[in-house]
Amino acid sequence: MLNVAITTSVTEVLPAANRGAQDIVVQNQSDVTLWLAFGANCATLAAGLGLKLEPGDIYVIDRPTSHRRICAIHEDTGDKTLHVQLV
Repeated sequence: MLNVAITTSVTEVLPAANRGAQDIVVQNQSDVTLWLAFGANCATLAAGLGLKLEPGDIYVIDRPTSHRRICAIHEDTGDKTLHVQLV
């Protein structure tokens, strides 16, 4: 388990090398919407684009080997927390 500080710049949440064959659970533990992108989509990630995670939302990524990496961003101020757990 780890908490990743998400900023207004694209933040790599989990590099491809660290995924293995496990499922990944992410939870938005902040007070604002976070946006996620996977693989090559990280290059074009911006607030308003990607998978939308509202405060408290949980998203399970099964079979993560289909994704190269996971990135996130937000459009508020300061750092926001995304909880990541490999299961």
